[in-house]
Amino acid sequence: MKVQHQAMLYNQAQVRRAQSIENEAKGSVLPASEATDSHTKEAQFDFTHITKKELSQASKALYDEGILDLGQHASLSLHYFAVEQGLSQRSGLPSPADISRAENEKIDVIAMQKANLREARRSGRSETEIQFSEKLLNTLENYQYGGKGRFFASA
Repeated sequence: MKVQHQAMLYNQAQVRRAQSIENEAKGSVLPASEATDSHTKEAQFDFTHITKKELSQASKALYDEGILDLGQHASLSLHYFAVEQGLSQRSGLPSPADISRAENEKIDVIAMQKANLREARRSGRSETEIQFSEKLLNTLENYQYGGKGRFFASA
């Protein structure tokens, strides 16, 4: 009888957990316990050592999985798109050197986002921009570090 009661409680807990995950909005940051569970699969992308081209691909994959929202995906994938389309050049033509760098040079996106957040706060940007940067940084850190016990400080 006691085992049956424990099994019933376990099943109820599993149903509640499944319902809370279903109710979670796509692109939002998972609570620590759920982030830990999902991170046990091991992160597919290393945002501390990634090219701009890989970042664009990672952003698309994480958007498709519902980890990133559309704005976060656009923000991350724009780095490579701007180079690829020549938007970073006065001529408007893609530079072979820039494309090569974007496809081969590794960057630390998390450190870059921390610097962007510090700059946004320092320069007095709108609260909406700051909140967007904070949420994107939090999402990247949760994905990168998950629940492995690593402590990190945002900006």
